[in-house]
Amino acid sequence: MKRFLTLLPLLVLPLTACGDKDGGGACESEGEYQCDGTMLQICDADLAWADDTDCSDMGMECHAEMGHCMDMDMGGDDSGSTEM
Repeated sequence: MKRFLTLLPLLVLPLTACGDKDGGGACESEGEYQCDGTMLQICDADLAWADDTDCSDMGMECHAEMGHCMDMDMGGDDSGSTEM
């Protein structure tokens, strides 16, 4: 039993390492956005992060605060438009 208790932290550690802020894990409220690199993710009904849009497919960057992809080369225009 003492040996098991000694090894217990090593068994629990991998479980606590899962689900970091970016790219997985639980979220707090449905409809919330986050970025995982260039991937815009949305908090789904199960309060889990789900991939929504890969902004790099459009040559854009992820903007979680606004919940969309934006062209960073347009002087900070956050309209989401791809027109130049």
